[in-house]
Amino acid sequence: MKKGFTLIELLSVIVVLAVIALIATPIIMGAINEAKKGAAKDSGYGYISAVEYYIAQSYNDDDANNDVAVNGNFDYDNLKSHVNAKGTLPTDVDVELVNGKVDNGTMVVDGYTLTIVDGIITDVSSGSDVSENTITVSGKLAAIELSSSTASVGETVTITVKDDYAIGSIKVNGNVLTYDAGYSFVVPDENTTVNVVASEIYGVSFNGATGTRLNKAVGLTYTVNDSTIESDFDSKDIYSEIVDIIVDGNAFVKIPKFYIQKTYNNGDFTYRISKYKKDSSYYLPFSFYNTTNSTELDYVLIGKYQASLNVDKLESKTGTTPLVSKNI
Repeated sequence: MKKGFTLIELLSVIVVLAVIALIATPIIMGAINEAKKGAAKDSGYGYISAVEYYIAQSYNDDDANNDVAVNGNFDYDNLKSHVNAKGTLPTDVDVELVNGKVDNGTMVVDGYTLTIVDGIITDVSSGSDVSENTITVSGKLAAIELSSSTASVGETVTITVKDDYAIGSIKVNGNVLTYDAGYSFVVPDENTTVNVVASEIYGVSFNGATGTRLNKAVGLTYTVNDSTIESDFDSKDIYSEIVDIIVDGNAFVKIPKFYIQKTYNNGDFTYRISKYKKDSSYYLPFSFYNTTNSTELDYVLIGKYQASLNVDKLESKTGTTPLVSKNI
């Protein structure tokens, strides 16, 4: 596939624009921990669930002696005497670990505060179930779907990008998400804002005789007036940024950077365009490259009028005689 555009090909791209306009052991241990968590919850003592889950999940503890809420019986002394923690404490827990045992401090577990003195839990504060934080989406809302609009702290939320959109960026509380076979994030201990910068994809398919609109171009139309044409595309991505501009007295049409996907299948030519790159099948036309310093251009300027000659310079101005029969 050729990724370089001659001037003639660039003009064909503009034509395309116009035509379109008209998503083992760890497993066993996890199962054990989840079973313990569920049994503790069934006991009706919410904070036991929190303690069980903390011990099991943080320290991979499958020791039955730490099951302090069996068959719905709550043994507070048993709870206080089985706070032996395995492994290394996570950095966000304000306790001391001595000989594998939580010695002094406090642990906040799913909203419950455990006070530990000399290795013994002296108090478990009353609390509530795991808090769920609201996830708010801003920007191009229609471009994505979340696996959940409310989620618990520490829970992973996946983001599915819809087929008719291409992502420019996704930020969670101001931090840019990196694409890794998809988008996802772990819910922080605060309400979360997901900001989406995305563009719609417009497409058209030709069979040699007729064209069929695809993606977000479907259903868009235009109205021909006496001296103007009103198009649904006028307010859409890419098209809304195509504007007239004057530079040094010359009239140009400013065309923003966009990406193209071209395919051919059984006699059908298909073109899709997007302001952002959907995937590796989309490419940036060569016209948007600055070959001098190998950077990408945010836009290109195309002469609005046929070129005329002013001494030794080409111009794009109205009311001038077009230059003809000249070699470049």
